[in-house]
Amino acid sequence: MVKVCTKWETSPRSRLCPKITSGLLLREEVQKILVSSPHRYYTLKNEYPELEGNFNVIHVTQYLSDLIKQQKVKFGKGLKKRVVYQDPCYLGQYGGMYDEPRQVLKRIPGLAPVKMRESCEESLCSGGGGGEIWMDTEKRERPSELRLGKAIEVGAEVLAVACPYCLLNFEGSRLTSDIGNTIEIKDVSELLRKVL
Repeated sequence: MVKVCTKWETSPRSRLCPKITSGLLLREEVQKILVSSPHRYYTLKNEYPELEGNFNVIHVTQYLSDLIKQQKVKFGKGLKKRVVYQDPCYLGQYGGMYDEPRQVLKRIPGLAPVKMRESCEESLCSGGGGGEIWMDTEKRERPSELRLGKAIEVGAEVLAVACPYCLLNFEGSRLTSDIGNTIEIKDVSELLRKVL
């Protein structure tokens, strides 16, 4: 087991972190890295090659999509829900990955995908990628709260995410706003797990 440094700050000490992590991964002959965070996906895929760490970085939705395509996933019961997907900034706009999370959702029995107007390349941030999570933003002005409103407008019962920051932002806004239980916030992998 390799302990990986995951703190990405700007202090002189933390700037060594990618170098140290890359060195550890190379020493352990790691070839593939599976990540759930779009931020880590982007960093490992785009910044580590500069450090001689040319790893095959896979986001969990890519992995799940491949398993489904290879018919290695056996579906059980279905979920009768309307679902909308939130494109994480670092997976979509910065990473160019739009299809795999949607392919997973489309294959879940019973889910009825709906679409927000601002999606894929036009998607709006939940606030996690833009640092909004650390700002003191007025209620009803938070990006996550505005996006939840858009999801509810299109009739979604579930807002599916593929980013832990999006999940935290949306769940926080759901709990502290008037939205209540109008909509569920679930990771794509959670939705898949429910039907296995």
